[in-house]
Amino acid sequence: MKSEDFKRIYIDSKKREYSPTVLENVKKCMIPFESINQFIPQGKIRRKISIDQAVSDVNVFFDCMRLLYSGYDYFFTDELSSQIQNNLINKLKQKHIKHITNEKLCRYLFQALRPFIHESHMDFISGHLYFSFAKPYIAYVSNVVVIKKDKCYQVVKGDKIFKINQIFKEDEIKDYLLPTLCPDEMKNKDDEFFLLGMYANKKIRTFCIKNKKIKVHRIKCDFAEKHNKQNLVEYDNYVVVNHPSYLLEVNQEKLDEFSNEGRICSKKKITILNVAGNYGGNDYFPRNFFTAFAGSDYQNLKVAKIDIQEGDNPVKQYEIIDLGKDKSKGEYNGQLFVVMNKSTASSGEAPVAIAKNISGAIIVGSASSGCGTFGDCLSYQLPNSKIYFRLGYKLFYYDNFEEGKGWIPDFWIDDKNPVNVLEKYISIIS
Repeated sequence: MKSEDFKRIYIDSKKREYSPTVLENVKKCMIPFESINQFIPQGKIRRKISIDQAVSDVNVFFDCMRLLYSGYDYFFTDELSSQIQNNLINKLKQKHIKHITNEKLCRYLFQALRPFIHESHMDFISGHLYFSFAKPYIAYVSNVVVIKKDKCYQVVKGDKIFKINQIFKEDEIKDYLLPTLCPDEMKNKDDEFFLLGMYANKKIRTFCIKNKKIKVHRIKCDFAEKHNKQNLVEYDNYVVVNHPSYLLEVNQEKLDEFSNEGRICSKKKITILNVAGNYGGNDYFPRNFFTAFAGSDYQNLKVAKIDIQEGDNPVKQYEIIDLGKDKSKGEYNGQLFVVMNKSTASSGEAPVAIAKNISGAIIVGSASSGCGTFGDCLSYQLPNSKIYFRLGYKLFYYDNFEEGKGWIPDFWIDDKNPVNVLEKYISIIS
C-alpha cells in the first residue's frame, strides 16, 4: 500500500450508511475474543446444510466484510463485492442440489475471493480445511557464497558447478546478490559476503548464471531453531534477549518483565534481540521493551480503525488513531542486532519496525512475514455452516512495508541458528 492509498481510503473517505439488518447479521456471528477456543472446534466439524442456508451464510459473510474488514475499501468496490457475491449465490443455486457441505461452501468462498485479497490475517476454517489469503515472498538461495573483490566477486563457498576461487563479474550475478554474514571466511571487518539467491512470490528451484543452472533451497533461517529457552542471556560484552512470542496475557507483571529486559539491555555494548519465529500477539510487549531500552517506541506507524455509529441507519467511518507524529526516535549507545525470519509476523514485526528508527540498528536473518497491514482481528462464525473466519478492523501503515514482502534484512543468514552465526560475527568485530 502506498501513502496516497492510505490517505485516500482511510483519511479522506466519507461516512457510509448501511441498513440495520447488516449490523444485526454481523453481531450475530461475531465471536467474543475470550470464547474463540470454544467456537473453532465447531467450525472443524463436517456438516451439511441446505442451499438456502448456504445462500444466507454467503450474504452474512459479505455483510461482515463490508462493515468490519479494514481491507475492504482497499481490495474492493461495492460494485465488485456485489458482483462476486451474486456470482457465488448463482453458482450455488445452479447446482440443482438440496444440500452442500460446509467444506465445499468454504472452498467456494475462498476461490471467489482469492483473486482479489492478498493479506495474511484473513483466513477460513471449515471441517478439515484451512484457507489463508497470505501470498508471501520466500527467499531461495544456493550453497554458493561470494566475497566482493573490487568490481568482481570470488567464490568462497562453492558447489559442484561453481568452485571455490571462481570469479564472477558484477553484471553476471548482480540480480542474485543477497548480503550475508560469513564469519567462518571473514578475514577483516570490511569483508563483504553475498549469498546467491532470489526473493520471490513463487517457488524457485533453479536459476541460471553464465548459462548454467544453479540449484536453490528455501533459506534455512526460515526454519530457525529457538536459540535458548531463557528470555535473556548475558555474556561479557553482549546480551541475547529472546522474544519467541507476544501471544501473552497482558498484565502489569508481564509488561514490567519486558521493561526490565529493556533496561538491562540498554546498559550493554551489544544487544541481540531474537524475534525469529515470533508469530505476534500484542505489541504492548515490544513497545515496553523499547521504551525502557531506547527511550521510545517510535516506529513511524500510521493507524486507522473502522468505527461504527449505531442508529436507525448504522454509519461506517474510519477513525484515525495515530499518524506517527510527535514521537522522538529511540537512542541506544551500543550496537543493536535484530534477528527475524518468515515466521516473524504481525506484532512480531513491530520490534523490527521500531529498531529501524534506532541509529545503527542491523536487521539479520530472513525477511519477515509481511503480516501487518490489515490487523487487530475480530473472529466470526457463520450461523449455518459454522465456517470460522477472521477479519482485521484496523489498518497499520508503515513506510516501505509491503504485505507479503515484510521487512528485508540487512544481512540474510542461511543457517537454522542465525543467532549462533551472529555471535561468531560479533566475536570477530568486537
